Amino acid sequence: MALPVDTITSKADMADEYIGLVMVNGSSTSNVFTVKSTADTSGVFSFDEIDPETGDDITENNVNGDTTIITINSPANGFSTGTFKLDANPSTTLRVSCMSNQNINGTGKNFIFCIGQDPYDVENMINVLLISK
Repeated sequence: MALPVDTITSKADMADEYIGLVMVNGSSTSNVFTVKSTADTSGVFSFDEIDPETGDDITENNVNGDTTIITINSPANGFSTGTFKLDANPSTTLRVSCMSNQNINGTGKNFIFCIGQDPYDVENMINVLLISK
């Protein structure tokens, strides 16, 4: 499967409301969490786990937090790097790399795919898939 990427002209290109999944495949657990995310024009994404049927926030799985995009178009056009912190452990900063497409195939929707360090096992990775609402 190939996903198209676009050059990101600014962090504001990614600003939107998103819905998606966080997939954790650690050495001892494997989970999928439904999330919502709001990205502001400075490249900060807040994300919260939600109940997929009601849309209500869920906090007991400690998936909620913030991602900050630091670089854009690095290591190549359409890619970005940054950090994220979970609300449950704000003193730990983890790394994340993303690829994105704004207005994917002319639909008006943004798509972002990220891979980052598993907050509970940094030797493993998490995957995040987001599409704008």
